[in-house]
Amino acid sequence: CAVPETLARRNVADLMDSDFHCTKPEIVTEPRDIEISYGQTAVFSCKAVGDPRPEIVWMLNANEIHSDDTRINVLPDGSLRIDEVTAIDAGHYECMAKNNMGEVHSRQAQMIVNNEVIETEAEAPKFIQTPPAEVDLLEGQPLNTYFNKSPNYFKYKHSTSTIAMLYKASSPLCMGAPTPSILWKFNNQNIQNGRIKLFGNGSLILPVASLDNGGVYSCYAGNAIGNVSVNATVHVNGKLYNFQLR
Repeated sequence: CAVPETLARRNVADLMDSDFHCTKPEIVTEPRDIEISYGQTAVFSCKAVGDPRPEIVWMLNANEIHSDDTRINVLPDGSLRIDEVTAIDAGHYECMAKNNMGEVHSRQAQMIVNNEVIETEAEAPKFIQTPPAEVDLLEGQPLNTYFNKSPNYFKYKHSTSTIAMLYKASSPLCMGAPTPSILWKFNNQNIQNGRIKLFGNGSLILPVASLDNGGVYSCYAGNAIGNVSVNATVHVNGKLYNFQLR
């Protein structure tokens, strides 16, 4: 194979098998054609082998995709995911696998976007009931909020050990109505996974509340037809300690 540039001017006696990277990329999983409805999620697969491990780059209509659009993401396995597809996303997609030994292109896969959202039959997400405007919580208690996409109800429970707010939103069960996407914010800032846990079904869980977790929690539901949001202000009160003076 060709001599890797990283081995230039190195002593042959010092080289090991792991120093040699001599395999050109080879695509083992090709993207397939997709026909999809407006507002749905499209995923193109692409897997490649090579040494060094190939980088996966995606192209649309022969142009490399350099998009700041948060709807479009290359997944860790090399797949391309496009959320909330619109007509502008239609075209021919191909992946390119490359390393310092060369590059290879996949077949072109066509995506056809059907505009099946009928305005008279589609509906924006909506909350059936409104959550409590304010929630009082003791420091150290858990705060569990759930926002699922079906069916519709709101429920509030308060006990000595837990506070739970359950938010649900939905679109009508009709052809072409996109399922709402869910976004959580705390004091108008996007919530990232950390001590506050976000789950794929839209739920948010804070296992142990601290004083700095008090504030406004906002839940947003949106689809191609419209958006809706709901707020709940959480007050976290400090623990009470009893001291006995002697």
